[in-house]
Amino acid sequence: MTKYSSSRITKQEVIDQLVKNHVEFQKKIADLLVSVSDLTKKVDNLVSIFQKAAEHIEKGEVSEPLARKLTDLLEQNKKIAQGLLLLERFVRSREGISSGAEKEDLGSMF
Repeated sequence: MTKYSSSRITKQEVIDQLVKNHVEFQKKIADLLVSVSDLTKKVDNLVSIFQKAAEHIEKGEVSEPLARKLTDLLEQNKKIAQGLLLLERFVRSREGISSGAEKEDLGSMF
C-alpha cells in the first residue's frame, strides 16, 4: 500500500468520515420516516373527513344553506360555460368572415 504524506488524509480519517456520514445519513432517514408517518396520519384523517362528508351527503344530511350555495355555484358554472361557448362561436364566426371555408363549416354547426 502507498504511504500518505502528512498533508494527505489517512485511512483512519477516511473511515472516521465515512462512519460520521453514515450516522448522519441514518439520522436523516429516521427523520424522513417520522415525517412520512406524520403525513400518512394527516392524510388518513383528511380521507376520513371526506368519507364522513360523503356519507352525510348520501343520507341527505347536508345543511340547507350549504346545499343552496352548492346549487347556486352549479348554476353559475353552467352560465359561465354557456357564455364561453357563445364567445367561442362568436370568435370562430369572426375568423370565418376573413376565410369563407371556415364560415361554411360553422354554418353546419348551427
